[in-house]
Amino acid sequence: MTELLILRVVHIVGGVFWAGSFFMLALFVEPATRKMGPDGGKFMASLAGSGFPIAMMVAGLLTILAGLRLYGLLYAGANGWAPKSPPTMALLSGAVTAILAIVIGVSISRPAASRMAVLAKEVGGGKPTDPQAAEIVRVRGRLVNSARVNAVLVAFAVLMMSVARYL
Repeated sequence: MTELLILRVVHIVGGVFWAGSFFMLALFVEPATRKMGPDGGKFMASLAGSGFPIAMMVAGLLTILAGLRLYGLLYAGANGWAPKSPPTMALLSGAVTAILAIVIGVSISRPAASRMAVLAKEVGGGKPTDPQAAEIVRVRGRLVNSARVNAVLVAFAVLMMSVARYL
């Protein structure tokens, strides 16, 4: 019982932070910083160089690991891992999309955030060179697109987790 309680807390709190971060970034922070022009780029570079991307990644990983363990304890023990009912189909489809989101985060978002932080240090407070400016635009596009895709994937995962027991 204690393990289930701890896993649920980790899964829910981690998932709220992870999903909420994607929603906030994709719906509010990115559009606002785009309107700010160069100052918005400085803010995004600063955010990319902070502990925020790592906190998102850790929250996502903990959410997924806790969710898989919960599934294993509550559903897979008696029935195996294959979904055999609408609730388990919903839970596993949500899990698959969350795993895809973390893969995108690790393989696309995190390297882009790291590169953006390096570019911000290279540019300092001055004006970027033409090659730096072009790379900033390219890297920013990767960050924005991956955040948008992940916001959709995580939204689907949240939807599946929230309705699974009622199917």
